[in-house]
Amino acid sequence: MRATSLEDITAHYAETLRRWRTSFLANAHELAAAGYDSRFRRLWELYLAYSEAGFRERRIRDVQLVVAKPFWDAPSDWRQSEPMLAASGGR
Repeated sequence: MRATSLEDITAHYAETLRRWRTSFLANAHELAAAGYDSRFRRLWELYLAYSEAGFRERRIRDVQLVVAKPFWDAPSDWRQSEPMLAASGGR
C-alpha cells in the first residue's frame, strides 16, 4: 500500500464538535424524556467541549489518509497533498 492523499482535517473537526455540542444542548430536554439523567448530559457536554478545545489548540489532531494498492494509478484530477505526501514518503 502507498499513500495517495493526506489531509489535515483538525480545524474542520473542531467546528464539527462545536456544532454537535450546540445541537446536543438544544435537544437536551429529549435526554430526560429518554431516561438519561443530568450526570449523563454534563458528562457529554464536557466531553464535546474539551474535545473541541483540544482540536482548536492543536493538542489533538485528525488527518484523513488515503492509501492504494501499489499499481493503482490515480486519475489526473485526483486531489493530492503533495507536500504532506513527500514528508510521509508517499508518491
